[in-house]
Amino acid sequence: MRSAFLAAALFFVPIAARADGLLDQLPADGSWAEFDVAGKAYGANGDSRVTVIGTLRLSSVGHESVNGEACRWIEVKSTSRFERGDRRNEAAETIKLLIPEQYLKRGQEPLAHVYKAWRQHPTVDQGQIKQLDLQGEGLREVQSLDEFFHGPAWEVTQLEPEEVESKLGKTRCSGLRCVDVQTGGGIETRLSAIIRLDKRAPFGVVTYEYEKERLRDGKSLGKRTMGLKLVDFGQDAVSALGDSR
Repeated sequence: MRSAFLAAALFFVPIAARADGLLDQLPADGSWAEFDVAGKAYGANGDSRVTVIGTLRLSSVGHESVNGEACRWIEVKSTSRFERGDRRNEAAETIKLLIPEQYLKRGQEPLAHVYKAWRQHPTVDQGQIKQLDLQGEGLREVQSLDEFFHGPAWEVTQLEPEEVESKLGKTRCSGLRCVDVQTGGGIETRLSAIIRLDKRAPFGVVTYEYEKERLRDGKSLGKRTMGLKLVDFGQDAVSALGDSR
């Protein structure tokens, strides 16, 4: 099972992407940020295959110590509506990850340091909350979040501040352009992202836009785009997965 948003483009597989995502800074525990999400997936000939809209809520929902390391429970709750041709459906899921605090900021690779993970999906395991096996299939599920939680970008360009309208109002936000190209198995994967930042946003991110494309011999195998914008935030986060530890 892949992330509900990523399921819109199953012709991609998780890779070790390198461009900072939704975690630019770590706020106080209990902080949450909600983003509106809109995306599309395109086929090799450029035709639009899937359209998705929805919301994503990122929350810090607890802390504990593992082997002397201060860790946070970071929870991602997503709801989305898909259109594929004349078919329409909805999806929702929640995944919660225990990660050392030192990796929950720009320039780190949080998904490479997950101690525990829990997931709930209405169509999997009868909707029950399940702990993921990080030595097996569960690891793939965690890695499917790689477009939202990345490692350091290979190429980063500082952008001029730009006015952005969000829950913070109209503000001039600093920006980063992150570009990455990886190759393997005869496939080239290109990822580009533009991130607009403001330290008043709980996790530092106000908007996040990316495009990801796979090519073979210079020809596109398909691509997808997605944009996220901060629409709400607060400091009273409670885990949707209860006391799962």
